[in-house]
Amino acid sequence: MPDADTAGRDIGIDPTLLFDADQTALVCTLIHELAHVGGASTDPGAPADQAHAAEKALMSCSCKQQYRKEVLGSIRSGSGFGQRYV
Repeated sequence: MPDADTAGRDIGIDPTLLFDADQTALVCTLIHELAHVGGASTDPGAPADQAHAAEKALMSCSCKQQYRKEVLGSIRSGSGFGQRYV
């Protein structure tokens, strides 16, 4: 996996979330990303319960409405300088 040496240390958010009037998406994204920092897998090929662990963190707080069963941990690099997709 690209950038696997930084998995669990880097977090990714959409910068537009910083300016959204409804901060729910930003808060829930940060919880999801911090779950990776806490050890949730970033490998979408891991067993389902591990690959989905960061998203499941949303079920333990007020972010239940943001939970998406299809979201799996993943880091991919884009073609532009510094471009990464999480």
